[in-house]
Amino acid sequence: MRHNKYNAVKTEVDGIIFDSKYEARIWSELRILEKKGLIKNLQRQVKHRLVVNDKLIATFKPDFVFYDVKDRRLHVVDVKSPPTAKKRDFRLVCKLFNALYGVEVEVWMKSAERVRRASITKREKSLTERVSSA
Repeated sequence: MRHNKYNAVKTEVDGIIFDSKYEARIWSELRILEKKGLIKNLQRQVKHRLVVNDKLIATFKPDFVFYDVKDRRLHVVDVKSPPTAKKRDFRLVCKLFNALYGVEVEVWMKSAERVRRASITKREKSLTERVSSA
């Protein structure tokens, strides 16, 4: 398969084509957590309309949405490369999503050193550790 400008390689898992190997790996790990009952209602690419004053401003399709049973909260996750996560348009869409839906978008990146907020890394690490220990 062809590389994109950020060197991500499209990868197929469970008959689904993902934009990167990392996104495919996250999907696989989340599926394991779902099968073990640690998360539920795992969905991918759920389309959200961002409407302000009856005008469609944008649509947003996060990579993953799921409910964490332990934390008792909804997680909206978008897997991004560090350059993409820094893009102004993406940051603006995340802020608009948060304002309209009251849920913060978690940005998960492969390189932990470049993650904007340490809490994102901890959440992802926590989920990954649950896969390993379960």
